[in-house]
Amino acid sequence: MATQPLNVERDWIDDAVTDNVNCAEVQPDDPCPQFPAELKKLECWVVWKAEKRDGKPTKVPYGLKTGKRADITDSSRWATYEEAVAMKAQYNGIGLVITPPYVGIDLDKCRNPETSDTEQWARDIIAKLDSYTELSPSGRGFHIWVKPENPLERGRRHERCELYPSNRYLTVTGDRVSWAASTIRTAKLDYDAIVAADPKESGTLQEKITNPFSENQCIPSSARFDRLMQGDWKGLYRTQSEADLALCCLLVRKHGSSPIKIESEFNKSQLAQRDKWKKREDYRRTTIQKAICFVKDRPEQETESANIPVFRPAGTFESSRRVEKILHVERFADITAERLEWVWEDRIPAGKLTVLAGNPDVGKSLVTIDIVARASTGQAWPGSENVIPACDVLMLVTEDDLNDTVKPRLMAAGADMDRVQVITGVEKGDDRRDFALDTDIKELRKLLQANLKIRLLIVDPISSFLGSADLNKEKEVRRVLTPFAQLAHETGIAVVAVAHFNKTVGVSGIHKIGGAVALVGVPRMVWGLAKNDENPELRLMAKIKGNVSGKESGLSYKIATRKVDIQGKPTEVAVISWEGTTNKTLDEVLSAAADPEEGKLRRAIGWLRGFLPQDGKMIGAGDMYKAAEQQGYSAPTVRRAKVQLRVKHSNIGGKSMWSLAAGTSTGGGLALQLPTDSERLIS
Repeated sequence: MATQPLNVERDWIDDAVTDNVNCAEVQPDDPCPQFPAELKKLECWVVWKAEKRDGKPTKVPYGLKTGKRADITDSSRWATYEEAVAMKAQYNGIGLVITPPYVGIDLDKCRNPETSDTEQWARDIIAKLDSYTELSPSGRGFHIWVKPENPLERGRRHERCELYPSNRYLTVTGDRVSWAASTIRTAKLDYDAIVAADPKESGTLQEKITNPFSENQCIPSSARFDRLMQGDWKGLYRTQSEADLALCCLLVRKHGSSPIKIESEFNKSQLAQRDKWKKREDYRRTTIQKAICFVKDRPEQETESANIPVFRPAGTFESSRRVEKILHVERFADITAERLEWVWEDRIPAGKLTVLAGNPDVGKSLVTIDIVARASTGQAWPGSENVIPACDVLMLVTEDDLNDTVKPRLMAAGADMDRVQVITGVEKGDDRRDFALDTDIKELRKLLQANLKIRLLIVDPISSFLGSADLNKEKEVRRVLTPFAQLAHETGIAVVAVAHFNKTVGVSGIHKIGGAVALVGVPRMVWGLAKNDENPELRLMAKIKGNVSGKESGLSYKIATRKVDIQGKPTEVAVISWEGTTNKTLDEVLSAAADPEEGKLRRAIGWLRGFLPQDGKMIGAGDMYKAAEQQGYSAPTVRRAKVQLRVKHSNIGGKSMWSLAAGTSTGGGLALQLPTDSERLIS
């Protein structure tokens, strides 16, 4: 049952400091005499400066011991209260890092600094908690310190109310609110109720997002969807912006959380004809993200039935209701079949993870550069058209230098430099480190959602970006790759990751990729790159695994060079030269590498296939053996190759004559045929 709003009989306006109960002993130069003594004793103080980041004002913490921007999670940058006060004059203020067992609560934009008027919801929270509270530096909000009996496991950040147990700091002004307690209170807290007290959280943003499902319960979602697609929103919603949001919510239910997919489907509606939607990318992005955030964590029963989320009025403290766990089951008759989208037809699918794997010196990175160039310019793909317009590309690379290797290669391949970006690190405070998929996936998601033109992500190599995960441990690698693949699905981007072959010989391609099996299991497409055993100048791109494509043919390529102008000098730079399709398989190449004799046999077969006539003409066996000897092939090897190719041989005038059987391929891939028993005896 919901509790009634609090009736707090206190002076809500007078913010004067009145008492010194349980405060630290006042020192002559103490700027915060009313601040609790137990907090002053903590050695986790910092100073801060008011700076702008991305055009927005922010309070940046600095370490007292270094004078540099501080990572507030690094305790070596903290100091004592006295040290912070001594340095305060050189900065804009001091702050205290939140550490257990304390919780810091930040109430923002709830007080008028001119009149001291405070919104009722903030008054209710302060009165209910009855713990030390002070004004924020701007005077527009409050900071509350409490010591909860029930620990807060992670931060809760909402519209104007934020709760943190650690990894954050609160500025300290010492401007205590007189009608709040002067001490730190220990109590059991209802965190959900505190957050829900903010009317902007419970009645403004969320209420608008709920409108698509709560105001029109008498109208089935299918009928509502049809009307919105036709632009018929009047009578359903108060404004067209609410209708836009409603349709986006329904599209998330129908197609999932890919912003690209949602925008594409929305553009098919009449609502998309409005200038606000067509011309304002910020409006499209914000509307889509609101819809995704609302729908993501709510079962369909909560939005399609009368059992919708209940929003408590400001000032009440009702605990959030328990939501029963529900298994969702759908009939395939109700599931819409969708055509898989491709970035490179039958080779790189959109919204999926693709892996390119191979040994050193086969041009793995050069192939990714070629892919980037074609995606960023809209060039045709080898063997197929480029069906998507030129798009932005994001890269993660570590093994090659950006200045003297990656950029020259992009230039040589003809990439559009304005469309290609690279992540060079992650910055937190004044600390900078390399990007890692196990810790920075949320930041990557935000970047991709804010840049909807990015359709391709290159990770070269994947092993350098697994973070703390052990490359050889299945559970650890799968724990990193599964959410990464899910991110690709949600955003609709194609991810191409580079992997290395292991040193094991005599195994198939699917077992050659170094590390855990998840490097093969999680991706939907896996391609192997290797040197052609019959022609060392040629490389092979052959399919190892293809869950979403039945196409079996691979591609042949060479590593060539192209001159580009670098700092005023023509410079030879490596590029990929595609030579066409091939039916040669990776397993054939790997088996030849594992068995030198077998490899020699395969090379002899390739040579013999090209040397023998196929148009009915014949060549003498003696001449054949002499030519083979000049190529380094012994007579026994040539005879074995003859059996594999099923060479026709006739005795004409006492002389053995050879020719290829009709229909035997003279190029492309190699499809070995098992010899018959009689052929084995002859050989």
